[in-house]
Amino acid sequence: MNVIGTSHPRPCDLTSLTCLSSCCGRQFERIQVLAFHVSYAHQDLMTSDTSDLTCLLCGKKWTTVRRKIMHLSLAHREIGEEHNSQCMLQLESVIAPNAPKAQRLQKARIIHDDGELRHYKEEIDVFLETDDAIAEYSYDC
Repeated sequence: MNVIGTSHPRPCDLTSLTCLSSCCGRQFERIQVLAFHVSYAHQDLMTSDTSDLTCLLCGKKWTTVRRKIMHLSLAHREIGEEHNSQCMLQLESVIAPNAPKAQRLQKARIIHDDGELRHYKEEIDVFLETDDAIAEYSYDC
């Protein structure tokens, strides 16, 4: 997808101003804040690709991701603060709609046919029946 007319490897939805990077799904109030997020967040996914080294707010190119991050923190500080406050409002687990985990959750809602999940263990990301889980990890002394 395009962010402010620039193609970028990390997808986002310009209609809903949502980051579609897997395990993110955060939504923003202004396109500038989304552009900051796509330029700044998910540093672990950034490469030395030129699109990852471009500031999507002003178009400046950098030689390293670290320099771009420093630029964003200093030159676009106000938008960065807006970004941080909007992210803080979304502290709960936010999952991009196309992420594998989101697809598993959607499948579970269809299986249960009521939109609610039962016996879902997020920390291991599997479905368990309560009795089975207790029996499997119980020991007689």
